[in-house]
Amino acid sequence: MARLGRSSKYLLISDYIRVLIRREQLQAGMPLPVSEAELCEKFNCSRGPVLQAMDLLTRAGEVVRKRGSGTFVAKRAKSKTFPMSLVAIATNVCDVQHARFLNQLHLAAQRKGIRVQMALTMDRPELEKRFVSDLDPKKIMGVIKFATHPQAEEEIRALLRAKGINYVIVDDFWNDCRDDCHILFDECGSVEMAVQHLVELGHKRIGLIDTDWWTHYSLMEAFLEALAQHGLPCDDRSVLLYEPGGPLKLDKFYREDGLSPTAIISVWSCLAEDLIVQLHQLEFRVPDDVSVVNINGRPLVPISDTLDLTTTVPPVRAMVAEAINVLQGGFKRNQVRRHLFKPDMYVGNTSGLCIEARSEAGESMKKAESEVSVPEAKITEEPVESEVSIR
Repeated sequence: MARLGRSSKYLLISDYIRVLIRREQLQAGMPLPVSEAELCEKFNCSRGPVLQAMDLLTRAGEVVRKRGSGTFVAKRAKSKTFPMSLVAIATNVCDVQHARFLNQLHLAAQRKGIRVQMALTMDRPELEKRFVSDLDPKKIMGVIKFATHPQAEEEIRALLRAKGINYVIVDDFWNDCRDDCHILFDECGSVEMAVQHLVELGHKRIGLIDTDWWTHYSLMEAFLEALAQHGLPCDDRSVLLYEPGGPLKLDKFYREDGLSPTAIISVWSCLAEDLIVQLHQLEFRVPDDVSVVNINGRPLVPISDTLDLTTTVPPVRAMVAEAINVLQGGFKRNQVRRHLFKPDMYVGNTSGLCIEARSEAGESMKKAESEVSVPEAKITEEPVESEVSIR
């Protein structure tokens, strides 16, 4: 987890003062119980970051500064009403997971009469910081935010807190979200469902593919644990990490000392489609030779009309509804919660019986047929009466 730099220390100071006001239950007009000099000493900084923090709190309506008198707690409105507008922050709409959520968000917001402002960061944290800095907390009901850049997440969320903006984090599987309201689908439960599905189809060698950048470490642990529970191979050969944008190399799986999986689980739908193409190039038939299961939903536009991907399906509509409800309810810092949503299992045409299981089933059927005894037919002779016609 990246730490806040010196230039961002004012965010820590402003957050500290806000917590101090609430913890001490200070009323409007009361002076702050800490001086600028004490803040400088506590945070080991010059007066500059302290002044920045005070300016930020003043603009947010938390404190009032009076020349020659000091800094005082500002008067807060008895009830805060939120304008019907929210902000959604994502990396880009090419990400299927983001696109699916944002589509449902716009539909749900439209039904509720809520306006949605969109911010696409394109993996550039400086753009996101600038955008968040310009947000006016008095004009929006809150922010729905995806994890956009691992190194900048902590600082951006601290900035949202410092500005007094309510926010909800969606599907962050990488950062520490203990200080956030977090809505996510159960990816560990998803991979356990995928393993269970494949085990029921007779697969005994199952692999997992993920990227080597935004790697789902908790999911990988859940995957290996699920394999172990079923008594299946669960070592380094079971996981393949590839570089995004680079070729998907399956030689680790199918070289002489590899796992040679009869089923592979993919973390992304686009990766699953790429995997199917690569398997065909290696003359593996899907699902006859290798089954493919995805865990983050069906692709928006399949690469083939005949492709029907087997996948766990996140309940996006329910997640969107919960995110909006949290922001409409005026989420507060002391209401940090983690909302975990269970996925459903959709079985398409990319998973099937393991080739070994099919062979065993065929042998069992032949054996059963050979053991069936056919009783011999008994022939009994009965006297036949002949008719004699007399003329």
